[in-house]
Amino acid sequence: MERGDKYDWDQGNRDHIAAHNVEPHEVEEALANAPLHIEDQIDAISKEKRVFELGHTNAGRVLNVVWTLREGLTRVVTAYDANRKTRAGYNRIRKDTL
Repeated sequence: MERGDKYDWDQGNRDHIAAHNVEPHEVEEALANAPLHIEDQIDAISKEKRVFELGHTNAGRVLNVVWTLREGLTRVVTAYDANRKTRAGYNRIRKDTL
């Protein structure tokens, strides 16, 4: 699924990522910096397709990001720091593709 050019931010998803100490601009950077696609899942309740990606901010912070597409907009469901093992694997893959 292709991301929309614009983001669907509201207080709900801003508050959710803030609980993980993540800012909206960090999510947008991570998704703009050629993230790795991890998997797609169908949400059991909403039946929406959820895309799981791993990306890095301009400052190098590695984030897990889950998003969906709603009315052509990228709606971030959640975003949080990747754990140490995931960061190491991501950085190894990034290094190999540079």
